[in-house]
Amino acid sequence: MPPRKSLDIDADLAALLAKAEKLKLDQKLMLGELVLETGVHRVLDADQIKDALIRARDQAKAATTPPEGRRANAGSTFPTQPAANAGLNGHAEPEPARHRSPDLLAGATPGRAGPRPATEEPGLERAS
Repeated sequence: MPPRKSLDIDADLAALLAKAEKLKLDQKLMLGELVLETGVHRVLDADQIKDALIRARDQAKAATTPPEGRRANAGSTFPTQPAANAGLNGHAEPEPARHRSPDLLAGATPGRAGPRPATEEPGLERAS
């Protein structure tokens, strides 16, 4: 087995910080390219562009955040008391089936897989 690689946390942290800084710079460059490609810089000044972007961010955040009332009532959605038919593990035990399968209704043998045997009616030949 090869020897374990020694951990250099400071070097790892420095590499992650450098990568984060590069990503931020790339993001700023892409945003600048977006402004230039759309031509919005010809119509709006920098403060108006900044305000529009901040409003768009706030609207997106509001659209993805559930309302306070819904978050507060989330606890009442799920019952805290075990169900009356709860088993030993606290989960509800399955209810017995209330319907018969089509095979049972058609006369198939219960517990037997496969098609029903052919009946001995004239005109029906059994495949062997």
